[in-house]
Amino acid sequence: KVLVVDDERKMRRLLQILLERMGIDSVAAESGEEALRCFQAEKIDLILTDLKMPGMTGLELLAKLRELDADVPVILLTAFGTVQTAVDAMKLGAFDYVLKPFDLEAVELIIRKALEMRQYRTENRYLRERVQQAPAFESLVGSSAAMEAVYDLIRRIGPTRSA
Repeated sequence: KVLVVDDERKMRRLLQILLERMGIDSVAAESGEEALRCFQAEKIDLILTDLKMPGMTGLELLAKLRELDADVPVILLTAFGTVQTAVDAMKLGAFDYVLKPFDLEAVELIIRKALEMRQYRTENRYLRERVQQAPAFESLVGSSAAMEAVYDLIRRIGPTRSA
């Protein structure tokens, strides 16, 4: 599910239509504050947010989102782009920075890449947790001298990295 944040109703609707055409569910918010409430209430996989909004700006929203979820991709959209703002956005962890007016096909590609990255990060975290929960070799059966030698070898080479 994608959270669309923009104070302009027409832009929110345009992005929601694009997402609908892509087969992606979305929810919309017209302010950064409303976006934070939505983010905490729903499972959000990606955020598309305007940069300049009354109240909380897109950069402020990005900073607060990073405190809640370091992995959720955030794409900033703006008609008032500067190099410094783009640098600030990337330093805060934005996935991308798109200037308005934008090409819908280009934005669609960016959205797909961001969702793909989110899926990879989620799978990676899940697999890391599974590996950490995997039973240790001590659960193997066998106490002969040969098996003890195997266990000793595992203890010595287990922590090393090999290609």
